[in-house]
Amino acid sequence: MSVAIQVQTNRSVTGQVPLPPIIDDPYLEPLVKYIYEQLVYAFDPIVIVRSYKAYNSYQESLNNYPLLKAYRQSDQYAPNTLWASSTIAIQHCMSYPINADLAKYGVQVGNAIAQCLLMPDLLEKTKVQVDLSVPLQIQYDTQLNANYEPVMQFVTATCNIYTSAL
Repeated sequence: MSVAIQVQTNRSVTGQVPLPPIIDDPYLEPLVKYIYEQLVYAFDPIVIVRSYKAYNSYQESLNNYPLLKAYRQSDQYAPNTLWASSTIAIQHCMSYPINADLAKYGVQVGNAIAQCLLMPDLLEKTKVQVDLSVPLQIQYDTQLNANYEPVMQFVTATCNIYTSAL
């Protein structure tokens, strides 16, 4: 008796394993795009955000900063229902905020993100519903180098959204 085993591989000719494609989040992709567009409009002509990602991206080129990210922190599922809730973070990341005036925009960015999440047309334009029974939080953080100069500035809005449990 013989057994034939066939193995499929992702290896290319050079032996490198290609990265799998990033799967779009049906909730976060339209939400982060909407917030990105609102920030671009609100702060014009200042480039307060250059690009956006619907996941917690760590390896971005400095050319993509200031960067807006939306990512899930946790998912909560209620038994015997079709609905779930996700705790998400919307994070504005600014690299090397050398201009002190530009660094001051953090509070205004946090306020603008909060306003976007409370806009009456958010559900219509993004199909995302914010759970208003959970408080919206805005946190501010600046990372400094050894010389106490700012290297990264983060504004993070945390809220809950309703998602499907299916």
